[in-house]
Amino acid sequence: MHVDWVVLASSSAGTQAGLIAGFKALGAPTRVMGIAVSGAEQETRRKLVASLAQQSAQLLGCSSAIAEDDVVVNGDYVGAGYGLSADDVIGVVRETARLEALLIDPVYTGKAMLGLYDLSRLGFFEQGESVVFLHTGGTPGLFAYTERFGASE
Repeated sequence: MHVDWVVLASSSAGTQAGLIAGFKALGAPTRVMGIAVSGAEQETRRKLVASLAQQSAQLLGCSSAIAEDDVVVNGDYVGAGYGLSADDVIGVVRETARLEALLIDPVYTGKAMLGLYDLSRLGFFEQGESVVFLHTGGTPGLFAYTERFGASE
């Protein structure tokens, strides 16, 4: 199966950079979008991802350079900052559990899923493109926010 996009939460940049480098080394056209989960200045984050991706590609023996447009970082869903989740993130965490039986936390993967939901709704992804959400963990963190979810519905 061909995958057009992989969408994931991006914080320290390592996972996103590794995916970019891996796809580049394989010659795969898959794009990787990191949804930022903390308030670092996003151009700084993009440069960090690009640098790590280039170093990783070199370690993989990839002769192709990581191009500027290979690195997609979206900082629109950070909210008030790391560890701070607005009602829209809480809603997405609930909806994802209800519809997909997938538990995500409101600090990390919840913000990334909010980005995926919203970008899909806004038509960012072209009709027919395949998009994969990479759940990188954080589920135990969900239980630190039980007061935000209230009684079961």
